[in-house]
Amino acid sequence: MPMNPVTVLTTVMFGAGIMALLAISYGVIERSRIRPFWRSIFHGMFFGAGAILVMLKPIQLGEGVIIDARAIIVGIAAAFGGWPAAILSGIIAGAYRAYHGGTGAPSGVIGIFMAAGLGWYWSWRLKPNGEINIRDTATLGAILALYTISAALLPKEVFFQAVTTVVPVIVAGCIFGAIAMGSLMERERRYIYSERNWRESALTDPLTDLPNRRGFFEKVNRALSAPNHGRTDALLILDADHFKRINDTHGHPVGDAALVLIAEKLKLILDEEASICRLGGEEFAVFLPATSQPAANQIAETLRLGIRKAGFTHDGVTVPLSVSIGAVMRSAASRAPLISLLRSADNALYYAKEGGRNKVVFAEPLES
Repeated sequence: MPMNPVTVLTTVMFGAGIMALLAISYGVIERSRIRPFWRSIFHGMFFGAGAILVMLKPIQLGEGVIIDARAIIVGIAAAFGGWPAAILSGIIAGAYRAYHGGTGAPSGVIGIFMAAGLGWYWSWRLKPNGEINIRDTATLGAILALYTISAALLPKEVFFQAVTTVVPVIVAGCIFGAIAMGSLMERERRYIYSERNWRESALTDPLTDLPNRRGFFEKVNRALSAPNHGRTDALLILDADHFKRINDTHGHPVGDAALVLIAEKLKLILDEEASICRLGGEEFAVFLPATSQPAANQIAETLRLGIRKAGFTHDGVTVPLSVSIGAVMRSAASRAPLISLLRSADNALYYAKEGGRNKVVFAEPLES
């Protein structure tokens, strides 16, 4: 069947528009805070829907035989979205191609799943760990073009025309389509990476590599606003004892090393459920969700003893290092905000300092 150049151009432009929108959707989904598995699922859904859209406006090669950009879209989903995206986009696109029917349906369905597998193979074996360049995306396109082997399932009267006229065009389309779409998605990926780096830098203390006050507030406020299901929470404030004396006697680099040691001890002793931060200066904060007072007291004592026994030395001289800890419990019925917890724990810290330092003092639990 002769192909109208205008129809071909319109189909190509339509497919390019869909691919550009999918690249944008990739960036939106990757910026979300949902887990990687669910991000991959959403990629599969969107790219599968995109593959259906391009099949709505195909180039008609023969009765029931169509060509479009579906294989590129499914292959890119597999290459950039992960194996769940590969499977889901392949199932969605393949199901619609089978539903559309025609003599080319078996070839089309198998081609879709081949494209998904080829895209995933590129991601698994050939995708670079760092920046993806044009050569990488061109390689992806060349690999995706192997799905044209499925043309062997076309009826004999169509197969020869496909091999001599359409397959070369599809191969070129796969390469150029992968370069164009892959470059757009790589640009999105780089932007997301930069944004996350900037955000982490803004929320991280550069000396200790712990979250800073702002990062701590963001995380803990989210935890406090969630349903607590009858749990009690604990907040600890740790302050390095006689820290000014350490700086004055041994110098600020030694003081910085002492803060780093305290941070390392906090990370070593506490589990991943705890939220840790450097509040500023020589003060650190620890939020312990779903923790009873006896458990919080035991953790606080473990931190105090661990830091005291760390054996901090400088130039072969042992530098005494200890912390005082103020703590407060938030009852299950309490709606006290983080700022109130910090104020109460800070008051308890004051009594720990006044009481001789190197000790743990709990404030009265916040009930409301």
